[in-house]
Amino acid sequence: GYKTIAIAVCEGNARELGDAAVWKFAGLLPMLDPPREDTPATIESLHHANISVKMITGDHANVGKETSRLIGLGTNVLPGEEMRNAPSETKNDIIWNADGFAAVLPSDKREIVLVLRNHFGLVTGMTGDGVNDAAALSAAQ
Repeated sequence: GYKTIAIAVCEGNARELGDAAVWKFAGLLPMLDPPREDTPATIESLHHANISVKMITGDHANVGKETSRLIGLGTNVLPGEEMRNAPSETKNDIIWNADGFAAVLPSDKREIVLVLRNHFGLVTGMTGDGVNDAAALSAAQ
């Protein structure tokens, strides 16, 4: 995904100055964290085997959509807040119809996996690389 970090500097020791520290904006640092080169082929193989894939990421929705596009997934990537705030009678359909979710909480990841597994009766799998994925990883079959 694409990320941008703002850089600021403080004259003096910011820890000692505490709230009195004065920070000066120095610039922006753009960063690119591209998907692995073999990911599009992996997604294509999964689709060929009639396996659906949804992206669930903590990244911003724009990053999620672009990453989905780059790896061959659909770009109907919804903000996690949209799912969280959905009325219960429509939440399952939102989860079913979305290609993925972005800006999600760890509990959102788990809920998506459980809805796909328990409401729609799907065998679910999950991959993740951080502690934020633990609840969803344990909920997947």
